Amino acid sequence: MANNKFDFESINEERVHKNVNGEMVYCPICHCLLWKPVACKSCENSYCSPCMEEWISKNQDTCPLGCRYEQRKCPPLLMNILSKLAIECRYKTNGCSEVVAYEALEKHQNECIYQLVQWLGCEQKKLEKDLDQHQHQQDHVESQCAESEKTYVQEDISTHNGIKCLQSQSNSTKEEMEQKTYIQQNISEQGLKVVEEMLKTNFEQLTKVISENDRKYRTTMGNLEQRIQQLESQAQIGSWTSWAERAITIAGSTNGAKGSSLNEMNSPQDLFVDNENNVYVADTNNHRIIKWKQNASVGEIVAGDNGPGKNSNQLNCPAAVFVDKSENMYISDHRNNRVQRWSKGMIVGETVIGPCSQGSASNQINDFYCLFINKSRNIYIADCWNHRIMLWKANAIDGIVVAGGNGSGNALNQLYCPWGIYVDENDNIYIADAENHRIQKWCKGSAVGITVAGGNGQGSNLNQLNRPHSVTLDRNGNIYVADQWNHRIVQWITGHKAGRIIAGGNGQGCQPNQLFRPQGINFDARGNLYVADCYNHRVQRFTIHST
Repeated sequence: MANNKFDFESINEERVHKNVNGEMVYCPICHCLLWKPVACKSCENSYCSPCMEEWISKNQDTCPLGCRYEQRKCPPLLMNILSKLAIECRYKTNGCSEVVAYEALEKHQNECIYQLVQWLGCEQKKLEKDLDQHQHQQDHVESQCAESEKTYVQEDISTHNGIKCLQSQSNSTKEEMEQKTYIQQNISEQGLKVVEEMLKTNFEQLTKVISENDRKYRTTMGNLEQRIQQLESQAQIGSWTSWAERAITIAGSTNGAKGSSLNEMNSPQDLFVDNENNVYVADTNNHRIIKWKQNASVGEIVAGDNGPGKNSNQLNCPAAVFVDKSENMYISDHRNNRVQRWSKGMIVGETVIGPCSQGSASNQINDFYCLFINKSRNIYIADCWNHRIMLWKANAIDGIVVAGGNGSGNALNQLYCPWGIYVDENDNIYIADAENHRIQKWCKGSAVGITVAGGNGQGSNLNQLNRPHSVTLDRNGNIYVADQWNHRIVQWITGHKAGRIIAGGNGQGCQPNQLFRPQGINFDARGNLYVADCYNHRVQRFTIHST
């Protein structure tokens, strides 16, 4: 029969019946109307998905505009424009006069009776509408089954398939085996061996075919399940996303009280959420790191909790925690001026930076809070009162200044008490420049930063921040800020002049819709927002709304 699978063909401007202003609906690669468009998260340009698949296969994850390509959904506005277009059928030259809606084009062309198709066993291509007549004329044409290599005439092919053919082979083998007793009694020993070898060969061939089909099925299902899991684990966060106004307390107090029991905390400053939704909390004034498993009612101590001190089993006001893929923890041991690595399951930590004396030399630190570990396991720290960001490479004795270091100030080459940092895949650094009330982006190798959020003085307007403590990004490059002294979490969409409140912003307090000087923020794999609500001594989860 005919093969009606839709194959991609560029839709040129002449086939579009409705005028479209602007170039946004045309693909920059094929210069034709966008078909099943996808967008680049970096530059937000849209492309035909078939064009982009071919481009990426030849250009190694590089966008046609030169940026790093990571796929995202097309903007709803663009899809709305495309859905209103009317397109001529691609088979117009074969006689089709239909003009159909953009969204119905694929279905129509799959079923169009003016498409050319090739009938099995015949070298000629015919219009779909003429196939019945052509089939009647071609009933004598022979076709071969790919599974059994048996030959059938065309008029029988509709009732034949490979599985039935294999079943037929199996039945034949069974009949041959049933005759074995008779053969053994009536032929010579030599003849019996020949028959046994023949039956063994047929059985092995049949087993091989069944085994190969089973292997292909299992491989396909395994790949499908893996892909589903990957899609389900991707955080669907963007400018359109919203979160519940009222949070759920997943760790610590519900009434603003502090404590040191396993269901309590004392001024948690930071948190980290792993792929299994375990939450690691820097329980600062309890001098410990505590791990809260999903839906647990109490936490589990994974580092410290031996009183404040500088021994290898102690911490002194840990201010930040970062967990790598091997579940090793990197801890900002604030008052000990050091970074501790606590390997999974260990009861003591290992010093990887420091202990540093207080000062401004390359091997010194002057009061630091936050840290970040990049994909190369280099450690970035916010050296607060030296007004700089330092990079410590593996096993290095001295750090390297990668941002600031020009004294306190608000010039583009300066920082003023940086607290939180985030490093993207290209090693660009985003800095919560607390006393300048702004977020600075410091591109790799640059001598100056760019203000990407705030920078309009201290205040509570949507274009202002008030001592931001931490910063993180989503997959689309949108910025999220713990706007500490405004008691809120703000999303700042790339390129916008003002942010929008996504959590808190209802004044200082301990109600489910309030925060009290929030500090650490993080997202889980599904996009739920976690906040270290420091002065309420708790961790809050704001559930993402379905989109």
